[in-house]
Amino acid sequence: MKRKDNVFKVAGVYASVIIGAGFASGQELMKFFVDYGQAGVIGLLISGALFSLVGWAVLEMCHENGFGYQELIQHCMGKNLGLVTEVAAAFFMYVLYVTMIAGTGATLNQVFDLEFSVGAAAGALVCFIAMMFDLEGLMEINSKLAPVLAAGGILIGLFAFARQSAPAMAIEGSPRWLFSSLTYTSYNIVTSISVLAAMGKTISSKKTCRRAALLGGGLMTVLGLCMLYPLYLYYSYAAPAEVPLLLIANRFGLAFEYFYFITLMCAIFTTAISNGFALSAWAGNRLGINPLAAKAFLALSAFAVSHIGFSMFVSKVYPVFSLIGTIEIAAIFIAWKRGKKKALDMPEAA
Repeated sequence: MKRKDNVFKVAGVYASVIIGAGFASGQELMKFFVDYGQAGVIGLLISGALFSLVGWAVLEMCHENGFGYQELIQHCMGKNLGLVTEVAAAFFMYVLYVTMIAGTGATLNQVFDLEFSVGAAAGALVCFIAMMFDLEGLMEINSKLAPVLAAGGILIGLFAFARQSAPAMAIEGSPRWLFSSLTYTSYNIVTSISVLAAMGKTISSKKTCRRAALLGGGLMTVLGLCMLYPLYLYYSYAAPAEVPLLLIANRFGLAFEYFYFITLMCAIFTTAISNGFALSAWAGNRLGINPLAAKAFLALSAFAVSHIGFSMFVSKVYPVFSLIGTIEIAAIFIAWKRGKKKALDMPEAA
């Protein structure tokens, strides 16, 4: 892939990987931020800042050293711990892929009353076809869908603000809001790193690494704030729903509900194909599995496992992987700082 300094494309891909179905549906925002009252807003801001910093560190290290995903993990964590982390991350990428297929089934069921199995099968088929593209094709798809994600997130916040007739209900918070915010960030980092590492080698300047990471994390934060607003405003109404923001979108008219449906499907597919592509590439490099066979297995098995349920994955399974992400974040920052110190010391050594 040719080196390109397209800050907006890299930032758009990074943001779209973070803003998956769990985020755009409102499930993640509800579980990890809104349920903690007003402190959840601070939690989201902290999460966005961490995404920006981790993205900057990963892109810069991969750019400077030519690291791929495996080389980056081993550089930051050592051979043995790195291998354990790789395997755990690969399993989580599979879980995320399955969750996106479940999200497709749940969304189509809520909007069109389509049988869950039919929707999940359609999602698995579309993702399988999309994964036939190479990395450059994947970046192109994600960068085209990112503006739709941005528009949907901003508009639902604006509609909620324009139609607000009463103040948002007070939500009793919890002192665990910071832990919840860090949990959200850490498990999302597990899969984001693989996509960032692949893009890092295509960037030709450190300035682009910094700008793209800050812009990607900033975009995620702005959209998150826009989406938090209607969730706070309609909390009691939307909390029991499988896809809360889509239920809220229905209050603003059928046309907007369909538009937000498109937004949500974009979020699902950007996350699904990013994780599916990264996982099939890892299986090919590490296990010698034919990439086409890996992608076919992903589609078929994800369809079967997706019947566990979308909200169950988001609320129960996702947080389990936060420990892996926390370790990765710490190791990345240590390695990044060590690399910068070494670069500063080199002139003195010379």
